[in-house]
Amino acid sequence: RASHFEFKERVLNTVGDYRKLVVKPGDLTWEFVEYDDHTLDLIETDRHRMEGVTLSREQSGSMTACILGFNLPSSCYATMCVREATRMSTAKEALQRNDPKYKRPRRKTTTTC
Repeated sequence: RASHFEFKERVLNTVGDYRKLVVKPGDLTWEFVEYDDHTLDLIETDRHRMEGVTLSREQSGSMTACILGFNLPSSCYATMCVREATRMSTAKEALQRNDPKYKRPRRKTTTTC
């Protein structure tokens, strides 16, 4: 008895395309910005442009941010580009270790007498 997922003929035709293994981002720009308030926007967004809001940046601060700009072709991921540029590991444990909000679960200890 054949299942609905089994085919009598093993030849399947699927459409699709190949992705490039390595892509170099275009128009790469970067800028280092110092700031003190982590709740303020550091870059102008589309909403700022629509509302006519201009951002004023501080000239100095206790924290430093790197603002990246680049273009990628379709089917490329900006997050992977940033991870490659910063040499961050994509392993779950490394990401949790770098997140200050992540707390390791405490081990339950049992004692026997």
